[in-house]
Amino acid sequence: MLRFVVVRGVLMWGICTAVIFTAIQVLQHHEVGTLDVARNIGTFMVGGIFWGATMWWLSGRKKGKS
Repeated sequence: MLRFVVVRGVLMWGICTAVIFTAIQVLQHHEVGTLDVARNIGTFMVGGIFWGATMWWLSGRKKGKS
């Protein structure tokens, strides 16, 4: 479970979402500094923990019902 949460949640979802979010901010002509990028990455990595854990839990429920 821990590996799934870290790899799929934190690294894949968290960092990818942070990059997309930052790109949207830049495209909307917001001033985005290094601190903003770091804050986005940190925030979405924490969100990735919850996303990964939720996906793990939902997949476990689905397997149990089959």
